[in-house]
Formats: sequence, structure tokens, C-alpha cells
Amino acid sequence: MYSLYSPYEVDLDNCLRDRRAWESFSNKIKSLPGPLKHALFAAETAAYIQSLCLLYKLSDSQSAEIARITRDIILGDLLVGDMVKALSDKTGLDQNSSKTLAESIAKKVFLPVVQELKEHQKNRPEKTGPTKGEISDLNPHNVVNLREDK
Repeated sequence: MYSLYSPYEVDLDNCLRDRRAWESFSNKIKSLPGPLKHALFAAETAAYIQSLCLLYKLSDSQSAEIARITRDIILGDLLVGDMVKALSDKTGLDQNSSKTLAESIAKKVFLPVVQELKEHQKNRPEKTGPTKGEISDLNPHNVVNLREDK
């Protein structure tokens, strides 16, 4: 049983069952600078997230979402500027609570590693969709014939 408050451990059980997911996750961790690795693994990070979750009286699923969002920011999968929206969307908290929670996590978890976090997020690969050519190759007429047998 892993800690639902730990950004590292929150989905570790599922990740370990899927070899590709584990390889992807571990490669992201390997690419992190030392201070970001520490923020990801630190017991203090999990303890702080737990204290916030208890303070806000959040459910286990809401608490796990906060750990996931924190993890995703550390790994560079989510920008710090998108944290309030992610918290609101994933936990169902109102904007004010999400903003206060995001500020608390930013001050305690991200501020000590702010330079490394900025640099890591600046260097993250852009998530882009398929190019126009790839889209047209997939389905040039954008029509699906449901009657056609294949």
C-alpha cells in the first residue's frame, strides 16, 4: 500500500503493473535535476499535502488528485500556472479554495526549487497534436462509412 499523499507513490501501484508506464515514469524521474527529485520523493512533501488535505477535509480521491497534480508539475507534465484550474477540475473545489491550496503548495513545495522547476518546465517537450498532413492521411474525407463491411 502506497501513500495517496505522496506525489511519487500516488499511482505507483498501477504504474508497476504496466511495464511501459513504469519505463515512461522512471525516465521522467531520471531526467529531473536533484532538487526536483528530492521534492518528488521527500516525506515532507507528502506530509505537507496530507496536512492540507486534512485541513480542507478532502476525501481520499481528492487528496490523491492533489498529489497527482503536484507530481505532474514536478515532472513537467503540467505548468504551475495551470495548477488552480487543475485543482478545481480534478477535485471539484471552488476557485477560491483551489487558488488558496495552489498558493500553499507553491510556497512550501515549489518555492524551494523554483529555479530548477522553471528550467525543467522551460525545457519540456511541447505537446502537439498530429500535423495537418498526418490528419489528412488518417481520414482524408473526415467521413466514416458505418455501412461498409471490412
